[in-house]
Amino acid sequence: MDLGFGGPVWHASVAVHRFRFPDPAKQFAEQALAGVGDAALGEWHEASPMAYHIRRRLSVAEALERGLVVTDMRGTAAGAVRLEKLFAQHPQLLPHAQRAGEV
Repeated sequence: MDLGFGGPVWHASVAVHRFRFPDPAKQFAEQALAGVGDAALGEWHEASPMAYHIRRRLSVAEALERGLVVTDMRGTAAGAVRLEKLFAQHPQLLPHAQRAGEV
């Protein structure tokens, strides 16, 4: 499904309400997409009251290598690795019970 981005995109969304301001959410979304895609092919930022979204076109190599059109990273091993890195850098994003060692 092409939503007007000219091809497949990486998409990161970070809830704004956790921070009360969009700037930290934007920074976390940028970190989530670090090292993937090609912003020169297109990158779109969208701030809403609920979340900060970044969509970035896949690089030509990513699109050819993986044949990606739509892939949901949630629940995958690659997605888990990205989350582990994010939580290691920003433990405040973990649910309170995990931060307190209760889980």
